[in-house]
Amino acid sequence: MTPRSLPLALAGLAALSVAPTADAAKRKLRRMSATYMTTIKVSYEHRWQYAENATNDCLPGVCTREDKGSGSTTAFMRTKAPFPVWVLRGSGGRPPTINLGSDGIPMAGSQLVQGTDTLTYGGPWTAANPDVAKETSGCGRVTAEDFGSIGWESPGQLYLQAEVDPFREDCPAGPSGIEWEGGDSLSLQDVLATVGKGKFLQTKQFTVRGARTVKGILPTISEPYYTRSGDASTTIQWEATFRMKGARKRQR
Repeated sequence: MTPRSLPLALAGLAALSVAPTADAAKRKLRRMSATYMTTIKVSYEHRWQYAENATNDCLPGVCTREDKGSGSTTAFMRTKAPFPVWVLRGSGGRPPTINLGSDGIPMAGSQLVQGTDTLTYGGPWTAANPDVAKETSGCGRVTAEDFGSIGWESPGQLYLQAEVDPFREDCPAGPSGIEWEGGDSLSLQDVLATVGKGKFLQTKQFTVRGARTVKGILPTISEPYYTRSGDASTTIQWEATFRMKGARKRQR
């Protein structure tokens, strides 16, 4: 090697030794955890109605019996304030861990339940069969508070759990025997929101949404002395917005 080529060779070795360090600096750091200030809102709407009519020959005429009712439940819940949710990157292809703390996400809202259900008699035997109206003292609007829970139903799908379908002991709730699409009535936890891969820990702010409507019918009966019909529907919508507060970055 000539005296002139020696410095060039040494310079080349120096460049090679620096290259891996430069590549490492350019390597993208993966965020392992983050805190998201989370806001959630959910709406619920349920409606029902039915009617049954029966006639019977009774001297000196015809006796009738009419049973009918209708009602609805509407509810709205949302987070009291943006709530910190800690998210930790999953391993082995699992979705990120979503930590809601010990109680869950504080939520508040209102619920309005309405309903009437009456049984009315007609004809010669009316005096022996007084009309009946189901109790409605439990109907009306109330404020509500609950702790919401959000989690993974499956990779890429989130569920929300909160109390939006209140049972009122003294308010008509509709007939039994409703046959629902898909076989079951709809609950909030059945309404899933799709989350794109990489949203958590790679996106500073994003919103996920879930919405679903299920309808049901009371099997119709149409006979000369008896008829029955009715239907019901439930619609649930919810959304959650995640805004990254801060996170620690490190190489994996």
